[in-house]
Amino acid sequence: MNKKIRHSVFETNSSTQHTLTIQRQVDTKGNGCIPSNTVFKFTNSKVEDIEGSTTWEDDCEIVPFATEVDKLALCVAFCRNSYETMLNKETNQWYWDYMEEAGYTEDGGYNYDNINNVAKDKPFFKELYQAIKEVRNTELVLVGAIYNLESLNDDMAFESLVNSYRQNVDSDYLDDDLVTFFKNIIFGDYTIFDELFPC
Repeated sequence: MNKKIRHSVFETNSSTQHTLTIQRQVDTKGNGCIPSNTVFKFTNSKVEDIEGSTTWEDDCEIVPFATEVDKLALCVAFCRNSYETMLNKETNQWYWDYMEEAGYTEDGGYNYDNINNVAKDKPFFKELYQAIKEVRNTELVLVGAIYNLESLNDDMAFESLVNSYRQNVDSDYLDDDLVTFFKNIIFGDYTIFDELFPC
């Protein structure tokens, strides 16, 4: 797949271009909050479902990530993409086959019950788990598949969100502190928009 970055827009040789931006959040009235003091079983299925659940405005498909749960879904996708990119750079692997690492059930299917154990100590994921624990005293447990997001298919593709984040949050870029980054993205008063532009 041919990839390049052009002024905060992610492009592939497919029929769309993506850009991720962060803006001050519209009041979500407490809906979609990550629960406190519990074990939270979570799948980032919103990331998998966005193609069929978005609206078109002026020939642009807008996917909002407004609630804490929505933004957590985006961050889980970011963790997967970032970890796979790191593996590609360090070990010359094409991708992280987390399903194979999770193992198989007796009937030969994937062991989805083991996905959380595979992910929780990996780079990026462990910082995300820590952020949820520190803010809500909740143990994050990933269940099911860890979905991908086309907008994040390259380690540079998240750059547009990071740049937008720098402009909207009153701090520097956190001195590479991923825990603080995740806290601000998920629990801050911001909405993240994934804009898909048809070519």
